[in-house]
Amino acid sequence: MLYFAPICAWQKDQMEAASAPSPSPSTTSKPILGYWGIQGRGDPCRMLLHNLGVDFEDKHYVMGEASGEKSWPANKGQLGTPFPNLPYWQDGDIIHSETIPIVRSICRKYKPEYMGRNQTEAAYADSYTNTINGSFIPWFMPHMFAADYASKHEEGVAAGKGLAEMIGNILGEKNFIAGNDVTYSDFVTYWLLKVLNLKDKSIVASVPKVVQYMERFSSQQGIKAAETA
Repeated sequence: MLYFAPICAWQKDQMEAASAPSPSPSTTSKPILGYWGIQGRGDPCRMLLHNLGVDFEDKHYVMGEASGEKSWPANKGQLGTPFPNLPYWQDGDIIHSETIPIVRSICRKYKPEYMGRNQTEAAYADSYTNTINGSFIPWFMPHMFAADYASKHEEGVAAGKGLAEMIGNILGEKNFIAGNDVTYSDFVTYWLLKVLNLKDKSIVASVPKVVQYMERFSSQQGIKAAETA
């Protein structure tokens, strides 16, 4: 699959579904992860599900499709949530969008330890996830998403190295973001680092500690399988 997707695609009309009637509960026994047929912001969720061995439907929509079951604009109003967006997660009566909340929902049900094994780990997972993601988006938009991103390559590489250094500082001497064990924060962070590598491999390579972290995380169960799914 291609790697990243337009974060803001069709978001301008997402409020249209606020008054849409909720659909009947799904008759399928499998939860559904809905996203474009690419990795993108669905990637952290998909990696987590493969890591946990959850049997789920990986539902793909086609960009530019105006009608039919693979058209997001044609189906978003029937999702049953007032704020439909991609990715979305449907597990029984639970239906909601956005990557980080989805990752948290999956962990709460299938692997509560990933939310944090104690108060300290949970606090660090929450804080660092927000810090890392909040710093990433302002970099991503001009340097990977904008029409003129190629003309700002060197600027993007330099700023990306700053992000990699920040993640290295957060890691410190720990194996993972919030401690020495995996939490949901690592699935988000690893995806962001993959995007930095996509921009230019010298970005992550500039911080050896982060290179080692990526190698450590990628060896976790299901990660490589998710990346080829």
